Amino acid sequence: MSLTYLAFLLHFCFVSVISNGKLQTVYKWSWIDYLWDNESHRIAAILSGDYNYTKSVIIDVDIWKDGKTFVTVIRSKGVPASLTTISGYSGRGGPLLEPYPNWSWAQKGNCEAITSVYRVAIDECDRLWVLDTGKIDDVRVCPAQLLAFNLYTDQLITRVKIPQHIAESDWLKRGLLVTPIVETQGHECKQTYVYIADVTGNGLIIFNGTSLWRLESPLFAPQEIAAHVTIANDTFHLDDGVLGMALSPKLLDGTRFLMFRPLASYDMMSVDTSNLQESYDGSAIRYTLASRILPSQSAAMAFSAGGTLFFGLTHDLGMACWHINNPINRKNIEIIDNHSDYQFVSGIKVISPQITNTGKEELWISINKYQNIILDKQDFDEINFRIMMSPVDELIDDTNCNPRPRFKFLHGYDFYF
Repeated sequence: MSLTYLAFLLHFCFVSVISNGKLQTVYKWSWIDYLWDNESHRIAAILSGDYNYTKSVIIDVDIWKDGKTFVTVIRSKGVPASLTTISGYSGRGGPLLEPYPNWSWAQKGNCEAITSVYRVAIDECDRLWVLDTGKIDDVRVCPAQLLAFNLYTDQLITRVKIPQHIAESDWLKRGLLVTPIVETQGHECKQTYVYIADVTGNGLIIFNGTSLWRLESPLFAPQEIAAHVTIANDTFHLDDGVLGMALSPKLLDGTRFLMFRPLASYDMMSVDTSNLQESYDGSAIRYTLASRILPSQSAAMAFSAGGTLFFGLTHDLGMACWHINNPINRKNIEIIDNHSDYQFVSGIKVISPQITNTGKEELWISINKYQNIILDKQDFDEINFRIMMSPVDELIDDTNCNPRPRFKFLHGYDFYF
């Protein structure tokens, strides 16, 4: 990187934290720019159409040691890199994003690189799991793939190409793999399972370390009653299927549950992950459904170690929670903060005390103004993207979402498929 190019960048050595509510804004952008090799690199990308600042949309965030912050940007024409980290430099639109692991991994049309990533997951063995859709806009340019990187070395350690008959629904003839949830078992993550949401093909894909298989169910599909989404007084149609997923902490007997829900739904569903793991041979799966318990749609969710489920609410412009000890009903779902900043909460992560700089468990969220994107009314003079955080204990203090001594789980209806 040339010194001339660096002269145009503002270097920052600290993170500015601004609070408008319980969660604090850590990073914010009016529009997205990248840490280019030099100014010639940037100009060439603009002239070729590979970079257009109006096209980038931040979706997810995750945090690793020493504050390393991963950010995903949906790949469309004009977006030069999808998987990034926040660099130590800022441009006019906000902090500059740096392709991860480097620019060579962002080569368009190179199916050994990374095409487009909605969400990522970091497991307890310091592996970054990357779910690559293989699509630019709605066009498949590469097979979908699941990647894992060693975060200490930034080296690729796992690559799983996902066949089309698993990545897409046979009868719908479509699929978009967006959310990976990782469950590890045993010493040094001896056994790893990855649960993958297909938001347009209405499916759930399971990877057990060696094999991939696909599940389909009406529970993964959108509900037309919830397909009209209102955010900040703007209403649009979005009939997305299963999108938000979260893995519960272990119960006393070692059981873990995968919570999931379509975006276009007011329901919450769960399934014992051992049931999912045994489904490879066609075993019946027992799902639990809590019907119409949410006041509005939700795109992302995550569990704390103590059993609190966090999720955003679109119409309410709020962050909400529910504790796993409580029956899951409208009464026990609590809006813990609402503010105009919480528009479309597209990514949620709970970061363990072993990773955070504070020694406390923290909730991190990524926010965009999705309604302005879909209605083509973005204003690049205002803040369009935020990453916000708060210690978990401060969010749930004096709420129904604090841990209780007695354990209960979902009270709903059982479905067998």
